[in-house]
Amino acid sequence: VEVDDDDLDIGGSGAADVVDVGACGDALDGRLLRQLERAAGLDRGAADEDDIDGLADGRRRQCEADNCRARDDLRGRCARWLCSHLSKPVVENTRTGQIVFNIKNDANGALVDVYDAAHGVTRRIEAKQVIYSAPRYTAFNTIEGYEKTYPAMKAAFQYSTWLIANVTVDHLPPGTHRAPLSWDNIRYESEQLGYVVATHQDIKRFENGSVLTVYWPLTHLNGAEARNWARGRSLGDWRQDVLAELELMHPGISSTVLEIETKIWGHAMIQPRRGFIGGEARRQAQADYGNVIFAHTDMSGISIFEHGFEAGRRAALKVMERRA
Repeated sequence: VEVDDDDLDIGGSGAADVVDVGACGDALDGRLLRQLERAAGLDRGAADEDDIDGLADGRRRQCEADNCRARDDLRGRCARWLCSHLSKPVVENTRTGQIVFNIKNDANGALVDVYDAAHGVTRRIEAKQVIYSAPRYTAFNTIEGYEKTYPAMKAAFQYSTWLIANVTVDHLPPGTHRAPLSWDNIRYESEQLGYVVATHQDIKRFENGSVLTVYWPLTHLNGAEARNWARGRSLGDWRQDVLAELELMHPGISSTVLEIETKIWGHAMIQPRRGFIGGEARRQAQADYGNVIFAHTDMSGISIFEHGFEAGRRAALKVMERRA
């Protein structure tokens, strides 16, 4: 996206509003450190070195905090600006808070029945073409005739149930004797997929609290069985299992945990089961259904966002080719 300077207003008088971490650190090594000493009445020749180090450490922390606030504000402003400007060409044709519950092909395109949650009314939209970018399992209940046309596809598309847990800790755990702490940390032969340090992109030299996001695919059961099993468990059960896994990686970490929040995703990801990627069901899933064009990671058989982007691009090209 290219913009002119006068189109991008991130609030302030310019680059001076953004604090540079490097500049803070460099300054502390020289002139700023001497100014801090003088302000505190410290004589380098006679002062306790711990006093000087403590003062510099405090200034570094303040500089880091100022920088983080500035960078976070900058990222937020840029994200809002990007969303606003990218949506301008289509904002008049965008409807949010709508639930599509039925799609039917007809001679002129497709009839889309939509429930408007904001106004509590149902509307029918007459569309020439429809891009269906929801998970494929929903299509069998939404698109008229789709399940009858592809009866075997519904059984072939299987989804993993996942537990996601955000574990708030008062400080980051140390690494192990085998590996330092990383962004993504996985225990060998674990049923879980470990955790990521959710604050890994924070621009900080000093880390106090943090959040560890734990990922656990429930692959010991299939489909509906896993969802029913997950539904029957309590929050205490999940917390106990999450802490037990973290304790194996970092003994004693339970004493640092402040909070655990959990979320169950019943159909989190498509399963690339044996024979599925090269099988007939996935091949059929690439085809349009009348005037309905599909776009989703399900079409590749692996839940990777790059595949979703490519599916969306292909769907958009099809729409434009048909309109030409």
